[in-house]
Order: sequence, then C-alpha cells, then structure tokens
Amino acid sequence: MTNTYLDCFDFLRSTSGLETASLIGNTGRFTTTQAQGSSSLTVPATGFGSITVGLGFFDQLTIFDGSQTEVVLVGSAGAAVGATSIPLVNPTQFAHAVGVPWCTDGIEGSLADQIVAASAWIERECYQPLLTTTWTSEPLYMPSMRAAIANDGALTFRPRHWPVQSVSAIRLAYTPTLGTTYDATQVFIDGNHRLCSVPNLIQFPASQSSNAIPPPPARSQSVQLQISYVSGYDYATIPEDLQEAAILVTADMVAKRHNPVGATDLADGGSHITVVLRGDLTGESILIKRALRTLAKYSVELY
Repeated sequence: MTNTYLDCFDFLRSTSGLETASLIGNTGRFTTTQAQGSSSLTVPATGFGSITVGLGFFDQLTIFDGSQTEVVLVGSAGAAVGATSIPLVNPTQFAHAVGVPWCTDGIEGSLADQIVAASAWIERECYQPLLTTTWTSEPLYMPSMRAAIANDGALTFRPRHWPVQSVSAIRLAYTPTLGTTYDATQVFIDGNHRLCSVPNLIQFPASQSSNAIPPPPARSQSVQLQISYVSGYDYATIPEDLQEAAILVTADMVAKRHNPVGATDLADGGSHITVVLRGDLTGESILIKRALRTLAKYSVELY
C-alpha cells in the first residue's frame, strides 16, 4: 500500500513552470466504480478519461486514491486507443470510487512515479504516515514526558503519532504478563488532536486476564502504558500546506531532469539560475527547504 498526498491533476494545476507533457501518457478519472480484486479497469471509449495513447504489456498505470493508492501493470492484451477495458497483470488491491484519478507514464519518464516518491519522502522526513493509520499496543513508558498520572489520579498521555482521531484501548502493564485494561471511552482528545486525558480510570473487567487486578499505579511507579488508536488525516481533509509541501518535493524531483548532475548553478546563454542558496553546504534546493519548513510541524517528536 502506498500513501499519496496529491494526484496528477493537483500537480498539473500547480504553478511549477515545469514541462510535464512528456511524463504523462493517458490521464482520467474513473466514471464507474472499480471493484476490489478486478482484473481489468473500465474506461470510456471517447472523451475525458479515454485511452488516447495505446498501452502495451507491463505498461504502468497509477491510481491516486490517498491511502489506497496503487500501481498496476497492463495485461498482455494491452489496450488500444478507444478501448473501454484495460486488462491487468494482477487484480486491484482496493475498490476505487467514481472520480478517482489515474494516469499512465509518458515517453520520457513518469510524473506518477515522482508523486509516489515525493509522498514517501515526506513520510520519511516526518517519521510517520500522515494519512489515517491504526496503531496497536503502542508502548509509552511512564512516568515520562509522554505519559503520567497527575495528583488527582487522572492519566494524561501523548501518542507518538498524530493527529489522534480516536483511542480504542488503554492498558497499564506492570510486567510482561500482568496488566490492567481501562475503559477507552473515557478518553478526551484535545483540540490539536495530540494530547489525550483520562480523568476517570475505569477498569474494563471483560478484558482482564487475572482476578488479581492491581489499583492504578502511584505517580512514581514505573509502568508501561499500551495504547491502540487511529491517527492521521482523511485524504479529503489533507491540510493545504501539507499538499503544497508534496507539490514542492515533486517539483524538485521533476526538475532533476534539467539538472542531472546536481549543479548549484545553471547557465544557458543569457539565463543564469542558482539552484542552491549561496553558502549553503547541504545541497538542498530552495524547493526542498520550503517543504521542510512546512513539514516541521508534522514531524514526530523524538521525546
């Protein structure tokens, strides 16, 4: 599964100023629902989303669908101009709704590959996926800056990944085999979707593995808090600045075609372009620096 934070049309609408026509073959949006496990994709015979560039065996087609983005390969029969069905080497992993964008590669490269690579780069820089993800039994040691019990007995914790959408399980483990499970419906999530608090630690007897249920630990007692929760944005609600960062990173990757050796300065006749800020030894382009500044607030903290 691949997460993507924009699609081919998002990038084409941006004011990157880069040539992209040679990086795209066919483009479109599905006009009918594509079922999960489908061995072919249905497209219109004419008009928007139709096949205008013939597809051959093993040609690559990228479906941009957020956390359900997938790259499929065209089957042995191929798809001629005007064909209404594109056979696939392997069936689709997910279902795709009407309106989901797709595109194929161009004659000089692949814009889709750059978007997928840029999205993966963002997740590596942020140390987390930013689309909806489920985390199970994530350990937080307490007392610590991430989890602690206050004087009034309320539990406060900050999961490693955010924005937190919901918490489904809370367990305090005293040993690898002994622990207490608490009612996760008592969790309050703050407005920033980062800090969680449980004013009332109510035990959840149905999940207990032992009749000897210890009381909540003292503030100074070392225990492991284990939480299961959902974090991340729905694809439809990705913040604009996060999508802009994805555009900047994609543009930097596409621009390498015009600077294949990674030179800091480019000159062509009367045109002179400085790619890297003067005196900067990191080798990062101005586009990457702008993206990193935006992504800083989406990164997982190390403490």
